[in-house]
Amino acid sequence: MDLYFLIYSSVPTKSLNESDLNELISVSRKENKANAITGVLLCLPGMYLQLIEGPKDKVEQLYLNIQKDKRHIKTDILQEGHLKNRFFPDWSMAYDSDQPVIKADGVIDFTAPASLKLIEILQG
Repeated sequence: MDLYFLIYSSVPTKSLNESDLNELISVSRKENKANAITGVLLCLPGMYLQLIEGPKDKVEQLYLNIQKDKRHIKTDILQEGHLKNRFFPDWSMAYDSDQPVIKADGVIDFTAPASLKLIEILQG
């Protein structure tokens, strides 16, 4: 299989409440599993950051769908390329407890494993 990855950022058009976010994650996990897509989604204040990986044609189609999604704007590809092995092989969509924590002073704590891994990938 020709493994491919894409990391993009986007700007939310509105804040999602917990119910909306749970619905998004649930649907995404089901669709991603059916299409052999894995990855991680970080919902930061004012920005989404997501890595998607899998068969190149499926990743490209998913990104086209993401660009049309009205829940966010300004989708920008940060990195993309071919892979020998997946970065997130066990996660159809990492989220839940893998999110960075926003501390009381507004500083984002990127100590969650998925957050750290995504930042390392972006740093090259």
